[in-house]
This record gives sequence, C-alpha cells and structure tokens, in this order.
Amino acid sequence: FVGNDGNRDMDKVIEIANSLKNINVKIITSHKISAERINKNIEVIYGNWHSSALTDESLKSYYENSILTFIPLKETYQPSGQSVALQSMSLGIPVVITKTNGFWDSDKFKHLENIIFMKDNNLDSWSNNLRSLVQDKKLLNKISRNSVNTVRKNYDQKDFFTKMEKLI
Repeated sequence: FVGNDGNRDMDKVIEIANSLKNINVKIITSHKISAERINKNIEVIYGNWHSSALTDESLKSYYENSILTFIPLKETYQPSGQSVALQSMSLGIPVVITKTNGFWDSDKFKHLENIIFMKDNNLDSWSNNLRSLVQDKKLLNKISRNSVNTVRKNYDQKDFFTKMEKLI
C-alpha cells in the first residue's frame, strides 16, 4: 500500500494488512500508525513525496519487489489513487483498487484485464481476493503485462508533453 491523501481508507488498509497474517505487507504512508494496531507481518515505511523522506529510487524499489499494490479508498467523486496506480502499473505491478464513483478513467481500465476493481469494499472481500490473487501467478502475470501496455499506450510522457505544447 502506498498513499497519504484523505480519500485513502487507512483504517481499512490496517484491517486488511492485519487479516493477511501469512503475507508480508508494506505500508508506505505519512499517516502515523501505532505499533499496537499492526501485526508482525506488517512493515510501515514513513514517507511522502513532498518531504522527500523517501527517494524516488527507494519507492521504485518497493514497487519492483511487490507482488501487487492494493489501494482501499473511501467512496468519493474525487479521483484518488491515480498516481500510485499508474506508478505501480508502469512497473508491471498489478493494482487492486476500490471502484469509486470518482475513478479517473473507467474506459481504459478493465477488471481482471489490466486492473482489479474491488466493488464490494468490505474486509472479507479484500482479504479473500488478495489471498487468492497472490496464489494466482497466471492471472497476476496477465494483469502485469496488460497494465504496462495500458500505461505505455495511454499515459506516455512524450505524448503528454506534445499534447501540452499544442494546447499552449
């Protein structure tokens, strides 16, 4: 898990991580999490983009050494999780994210193709899906390939700059 904004469901993150007792979970956030609230399978890494407490290279390394990234969100019309999802996907790390009304680009993302949407946002659904996913290497590999292709096709930085130049 990576995230700091107010639309992240931090209580759900902790509940999910605690329920995955046999899976090592890293939580990267600036939110203070009491050691009493977490099990031994959880490591909290404090950092955020604004304070440079965690370098880009370190964050990239955490992504690259992950099986997947999970992003539980509160229901909102405001987009949330976009940067973390795209960073993860660009490195071929599958993303599991709450499907909110504010999801930023629904036409480019397909459940179980290039992303995993959690429509049922309860603890049991999250825990069961994450446990199942870490065992399903074939599905994870498919989503990994498709997520990289999605980012390259739709979110290429050179294309972005070209489009910006045309606007300006």
